[in-house]
Amino acid sequence: MHLTIAVRDSSLADLPHIDRIRSHPLVRPHQFQISSNCVSSWEKWIELNARSGDFWFRCSTIVDDEQVIGYISQTLNFTRTCVFAECGWNLHPTYWGRGIMKLALGQILLRLFNEQKMSYVIADCFRSNTRCKRLLSNLHFSRVNVRWIERMRLAIDYRCLHWIERYRIDHGTWNAKYLRTQARWRSNTAVILRP
Repeated sequence: MHLTIAVRDSSLADLPHIDRIRSHPLVRPHQFQISSNCVSSWEKWIELNARSGDFWFRCSTIVDDEQVIGYISQTLNFTRTCVFAECGWNLHPTYWGRGIMKLALGQILLRLFNEQKMSYVIADCFRSNTRCKRLLSNLHFSRVNVRWIERMRLAIDYRCLHWIERYRIDHGTWNAKYLRTQARWRSNTAVILRP
């Protein structure tokens, strides 16, 4: 079965679908706690879809035949010393194991590095989330240390008692490894990046 997956900027109409995916019983155990104002915050961010001060929150929706099957959130950080992004994502469990997130996230990373000129991208996950860690490894992310003060901030901000691991890929590694190996991937899934 051949799938054609599109990755596009999220719209307000996508939020109920994104929330259902985040709340799915198989997805939920791997998530930070959802705060009560999460949906209203996302509504504001998606409506703005632009840089606000040193930050730009952006969300991309993954669709299969116009059905929302996942999303990738991106927080772009513009500091004096560095420009970097943080990413998080979820895919509906029906689509797990098909290489969809690897291809979709690959398109987002390409956009972050080539269009937004990010120096590096980081992603956090729970130590127990082997599926996420395998994805990050396949995309050539490397595990990096998280200082104790940062670990405590994450635990408080996200009301989370899980051990969090952080992964990072920089622009040079992305160009050297990912783009070179992309041609060797075998997949029955085509991913289209749409504005």
